[in-house]
Amino acid sequence: MKLRIFVSHSFDHPDKLLRIQEFMHMRNVQHVDSSVPVWDQLNVDNPQSEIERRISECDRVLVILTKRSHKSDWINQEVAWARQYGKPVIGIWPHGEAGSPIPREVLEANAHLIGWRATSLEKAVMLEDVGDYRALDLAEDADFDRAVCRVVGAVGAVSLLLIGYELGQAHKLQRALRSRRLEVNLVGDPRSMAQNTVMGAGVGAFLMAVVGLLFGRTRGQVARLAGLGAVAGAGFVAHHHLKVRVRQLETLTIMEFEQANQPKALGPG
Repeated sequence: MKLRIFVSHSFDHPDKLLRIQEFMHMRNVQHVDSSVPVWDQLNVDNPQSEIERRISECDRVLVILTKRSHKSDWINQEVAWARQYGKPVIGIWPHGEAGSPIPREVLEANAHLIGWRATSLEKAVMLEDVGDYRALDLAEDADFDRAVCRVVGAVGAVSLLLIGYELGQAHKLQRALRSRRLEVNLVGDPRSMAQNTVMGAGVGAFLMAVVGLLFGRTRGQVARLAGLGAVAGAGFVAHHHLKVRVRQLETLTIMEFEQANQPKALGPG
């Protein structure tokens, strides 16, 4: 028999409702969704009565907990109807919302509180124990790992910007030397650069994967950390190679122009 669920949420967060629906399908929870999404609002004379009827006929009421949900009259009213009809209430903290104020009616409903995970949602919907106080930890864990990924990603982005800068400098010096009819390779030894860059990518991926396994709090982020670590490692090595090459070209350019500006020795007069 399919469960009837009603998701109480703000119309400002339709993406979170869609994510809840994805979670339910991912865990193969057979259900009928009686929610009222922003893209399919009620076209009836008395919306309140229709929503109350849907809640009275559902098996579970899910509440998406955001920073402003406790101020929503609609959410509090919907949970009040759930309490009136004796429906189990499940509060869900999305990523970045952990610790947000809980609506008064949700607190008084003795709701199950869970984090933003499909497995936790499945257990809660089936009224299984998800572990006391673990809900907040799960949401915070995901936020922590996302922050780590953002930092590593930023390091990789900075490395790419520095590579662009060094390439620009090398190109200027190359043109200056060409004006002296001296041909030089822009990056020095391309094969050596490629080999070192690949090695840097491998080392970066390995180190970030280890960091993810040892200190990460959600297993799904390990692969992402490894990917970002590969970009950061490759970027660091490539930038270092180009920086050394720019210094070589600078030295060669100075030597060429000094030689060109040396006074020519006068012949015997």
